[in-house]
Parts: sequence; C-alpha cells; structure tokens
Amino acid sequence: MRVVVADASSLILAAKCEVLRPYAGRVEIIVPREVVREVATPELRRRHVDAMRIAEAIDEGLLRVASVRSRRKLPLALGRGEAAAIRLFLQERADLLLTDDGRAIRTCRLLAIPFTTTPRVVVDLHRDGALDTATARRALEKLAVVGRYTREIIAAALVALRET
Repeated sequence: MRVVVADASSLILAAKCEVLRPYAGRVEIIVPREVVREVATPELRRRHVDAMRIAEAIDEGLLRVASVRSRRKLPLALGRGEAAAIRLFLQERADLLLTDDGRAIRTCRLLAIPFTTTPRVVVDLHRDGALDTATARRALEKLAVVGRYTREIIAAALVALRET
C-alpha cells in the first residue's frame, strides 16, 4: 500500500469534497501532529464539518498521526503544517506528498519529492473505480468553489474524468 503524507489544506479540501474516506481506503495516509492542530482542534470540530470529518477519520484509524523529529532546513519558507508534512515525508520515506499549497509544490519540485493534489486524487479515485463519474464530477465542482485552483486545473481534471 502506498504511503501518503498530507498537509492541512489538502486534508481540508479532501474532507470538503468528500473524498478523504475513499482515498484513505486506497492508501495509508500519515498526518503530522502540527497539521492536526491546524485542522481538527475541538473548537474547529464544533464549527466546521470538514474538521469533524478529519477528526473522525483519525479516531477510526483511517489517518495515522505522527510526530516530526526532523528539523531539516527547507529551501523555501513554508507554513508550519506544510513544512512539517515535507519533513515527515522525508522522515517516513513516504511514496507521495498530498499538497495543494503552491510553495509546498515548488519545494517538492526543488527536492524531487513526488506529490499529488486533491483534484488529481479525485481523478485517480475515479480511474480506480472508487468514485463513479457523477460523484467525481461533484467533487471537482466543489473543489472549483472551495479550492484556490485555476479554471484550467479544474477543466483538466474534468477532461481526465471523461478519458477514464
């Protein structure tokens, strides 16, 4: 099973478009403790459905929370959660980093870290048969609203759905 480390923005987006559970059923997702503090505190759980979904996935063992021991210097300034996710990826020797953060993606490119994004996860889940076309389309339409993606990114993902 592939090991994927996820950062805060991607967990939130995956929860909002309801692909977190299907994705966690296909890969092992590891989340840094710093990210959990950003996305699933008790206060956030009371106010946001996506925070509750993430907390439930952790409680059910669908997401594994891990401590980051590395303090490796990274080539770009990143938010605390994104930096923790990249360090955890390197520490765990994971297969993939799930991030939708532009600076984290640039850092991945600089460090030759394989990464994916939430729209790509939707397409991959559809290709693997975990999401039907209507569900995948709704997920991408939701990402178009709640994510910070260009029209081109969402359009490319919608085209990829038709190709699978």
